[in-house]
Formats: sequence, C-alpha cells, structure tokens
Amino acid sequence: MAEQAMQMPAGARPIEVEREREVLAEAQVASVASPLALGFAAFALPLFVWGVILAGFFDRATAVSFLIPIALMYGGLAQVAGAMWAFRKHDGLLATVFGSYGAFWLTYGTLLWMEKAEFLAFGADRNGLMSLFFAAWAVFGVYAWLASMARGREMNYAMAAALLGAAATFVLAAIAHGTDADAWYKVAGWVAMVTAAAGWYTSAAAAINHAIARMIVPTHAAPLGTEIERIERHREHLV
Repeated sequence: MAEQAMQMPAGARPIEVEREREVLAEAQVASVASPLALGFAAFALPLFVWGVILAGFFDRATAVSFLIPIALMYGGLAQVAGAMWAFRKHDGLLATVFGSYGAFWLTYGTLLWMEKAEFLAFGADRNGLMSLFFAAWAVFGVYAWLASMARGREMNYAMAAALLGAAATFVLAAIAHGTDADAWYKVAGWVAMVTAAAGWYTSAAAAINHAIARMIVPTHAAPLGTEIERIERHREHLV
C-alpha cells in the first residue's frame, strides 16, 4: 500500500504537467490579437477599386494602373502579414484565406505592372490567359467558402458571405475575359463591389467587437452581447 501511495503522485505528475502545458499554449494563442480586422480590410479595399474599374466607371485600359500599388501594398503585403498572424493564432483557415488572397493580389498586381512596363506581352492570347487565371482562382475561392461554412458554431456568417462573393467574382471575371463582353465585365465589377462591402463589414465587425470584447455587430449565431472570448474559445477552427 505504501508503495502504491508513493507511485500515484509520480504517475499523476505527467498528466498535470501536460495539462499545464495545454493551459499555457491556450494562453499564448489567446494573447495574440485576431488578424480578422486587418485581413478583411486589405481584402476589401483593392477588390472595391477593381470592381469600380471593371464596372466601367473609368476606362479599364488605363485605370488598372491605379490599381497596381493598391493591389501590391495593401491587398498583397497586408494580407500576407495577416496570414502569418493567423498561423500564430493557430487559425489554419484564416491563414490560408489571407495568404492565398494576398498572393493573388501580389500576382495580379505584378502581372499588370509587367504588362504596363512592357516586360510581358500576352499578345492575342491575353483574354484567354486571364480567363484561365481567374478560373483557377475561382477553384480556390469555392473551397475556401465551403471551408468557412464548415466551422460549426464558430461560423462567421459575414466572412462566409465575403468568401462566397470572392468566388463569384472570379467566376464572372473569367467569363468576362473569356467572352470579352462589356456586360459581363460590368456584372463582375458590381459583384466585386458588393463583395468588398461584405469584406469591410467583416473587418469593421471584428475591429469593433474585439475592441469592446463583446459581439455587438452581428457576425455569428451567438446572441448579441456574447463575450468574444466565448465565441472564439472553441477548438474546431484550430487546424
């Protein structure tokens, strides 16, 4: 009996140590601010400008030059920074979304810049190649949206709406470039602007809700006034 009594604490210690490590890890993750506000702000602004250009409010051939620095600096670098932040937060979905859409804007901005600087000539295949480019991004857009819908009780409805709009924008942009029809460009542009509005709403809601530490701008199925910590505490989003 004495030997058993002496062995029990020794056997329990690894469990206690492991629990302490888990608590410490959770505290470290909780200490990192959410990248949601920054990421979706950088998601929305270049998308809105691009939508305005596609919709025909300005001459498409020349106005895209205005988009290049916005795409590279804000849509690209800021979202990639948000992705690294999300990895630190252990949020694999946000890391993938921000990292990928950041890479999209870096790539698209670079393509536009190289074309304007005459470092790259698409020739007669330009529209076909751009249609392929946007169609390929539409594939990512669809499964990113599906992943956002699969987050269970932690699902952010505003974020899901923005990701659905992004997927739709890519599909429409692919069709517009493939057909080179003005009507499709305008439809793609208006959908991009509406999607940007959803992205701004997601960003604003995250900034306001986290500043107050309660959900007062609706984004989740939880009741208004719910503590943000309670909404984000669940582990199903950690991948």
